[in-house]
Amino acid sequence: MQVRDEAEVLKVLVEEIRRAAESEASRIVEEAMRKAGGIIEEAKREAESLRARRLEEVRRRIRAEASKRIAAAKMRLRSEYLSAREEVMRSLLDAAIERALRHMSEGSDLYRRGLVNLVVEAAASIDSTRLVILCNERDKPLLAELAPEIAAEIKARTGRDASVRVADETIRCMGGVIVCDEDGKVYYNNTVEARIESLRRGALTELLRSLSVDV
Repeated sequence: MQVRDEAEVLKVLVEEIRRAAESEASRIVEEAMRKAGGIIEEAKREAESLRARRLEEVRRRIRAEASKRIAAAKMRLRSEYLSAREEVMRSLLDAAIERALRHMSEGSDLYRRGLVNLVVEAAASIDSTRLVILCNERDKPLLAELAPEIAAEIKARTGRDASVRVADETIRCMGGVIVCDEDGKVYYNNTVEARIESLRRGALTELLRSLSVDV
C-alpha cells in the first residue's frame, strides 16, 4: 500500500514537472515569437528608412544634375545672346561709319555741318580764345572757308569771342579735327577715328553691362 502511494506521488510530481516544463516552454516560445516579431518590425522599419534615404539620395542626384544642365543651358543661351547682341552692335556701328565716310567723300552739306559741330564741340572744352584747327589735307580748304561760321557758332554756344585759324600743317586722319590752343598745350581730339573709338568703347561698355542681365 505504501509503495502504491509513493508511486502515485511520484506520478503527480512528474505530471507537475511536465506541465511546468510545457508552460515554461510555451512562455519561452511566446517570448521568442514576440522578440522575433519585434526584430522583423525593426528590420522592416530599417529597410523602409534605408529605402527612403536611397530615394532621397537619388532625388538629390537628379536635382543636382538637372541644376547643372539648366545652368549650362543658361550659360550657353547667354553666350549666344551676347554674341548676337555684339554682332548687331558691330553691324550698326559699321553702317554708321560707312555712312560717315560716304558723306566725307562726297563733301556733302551734312559733312560740312558735321565739321562745324566737331570744331565747336572741341572748342567748348578748351578754355582759350585763340584756337587752332588741325585736319587732313582734303578738309583744309573747307575748314578755312568755314572758319567765320565756326567762330560765330562758338560765340553763340559758349558766349566767347574766339579767333579760329586752320594750321598750316595737316594730320593723317579719315576726317574730323583736332582743336588746340595757340600754344598747343591743350587739345581736343575730335577726328573721325577718335569718334569711332569712342563709339566702340561705348558699345563695349554696354556689352559688359549686359553680362549682369539674366537671359
